[in-house]
Amino acid sequence: MLLQYLPRVRAYCQQVVSTDWDAMPMADLPAAMDEVVAGSVEAFRLTMVVVRSFMGPTIQLAMWAERELGADASTLIGTVLQGFDNHTSSAGKGLGELAEMVARTPELAAAIRAGNSDLSSVDGGPDFLAAFDRYLEDFGWRLESWSFLDTPTWYEDRSVPLQLIRQYLENPSTNPAEAIARAATQREAALKEVESGNVRIIQAGDRTLAASASEILCFNVSLPSGTGNAYQGLTSTATFAFQAEQTTNNP
Repeated sequence: MLLQYLPRVRAYCQQVVSTDWDAMPMADLPAAMDEVVAGSVEAFRLTMVVVRSFMGPTIQLAMWAERELGADASTLIGTVLQGFDNHTSSAGKGLGELAEMVARTPELAAAIRAGNSDLSSVDGGPDFLAAFDRYLEDFGWRLESWSFLDTPTWYEDRSVPLQLIRQYLENPSTNPAEAIARAATQREAALKEVESGNVRIIQAGDRTLAASASEILCFNVSLPSGTGNAYQGLTSTATFAFQAEQTTNNP
């Protein structure tokens, strides 16, 4: 199904990108914008047709897990489905690879840290700019939201991806490649627990644990919904206090 709709979506996006909007007479722009909005709605609809084909089974799996394991089982389901390569993760991974490329050239890294907009004259700058252009051709035309047609894309305003590259230089642990690797590791660990049959979702209140038994604990973390679509780096530390009581032989 994806291969059926992808050429149509790409063709429409290419039409919008290749149109010389600056050369269009002002009187023609309102009608042209109406056509862009209508075309964008249709292109977005085609992506949702594809989404429905796999969202249905995923929702059914989550409902089954919540019924069998408890309300927090959706966290476990999310863990076993994460960390796979796809076009979305490739966008973050590609930006991280650009940051790693910059880090290998001290003069280039210093220029980007300083916010230097002219990188063509620094050591490693031309090669980086060529790679950066290739990245933006693939991933730079997306909007923060498909309906914000007046918002500059990364291709039009390159300060946003350069700011993210600067962030990855300053703190390599926020590099998307690190997050993708962690997600894959967590997925493999969760799959092993599921296959072992030793998974329990811990609910509030008391719980009995058999002698010498062990269980995996699943915790649900909610992030603010207004963080935007830019790649978010998250580091969190939590301390848990457990109380245990041996009740069998206690009066």
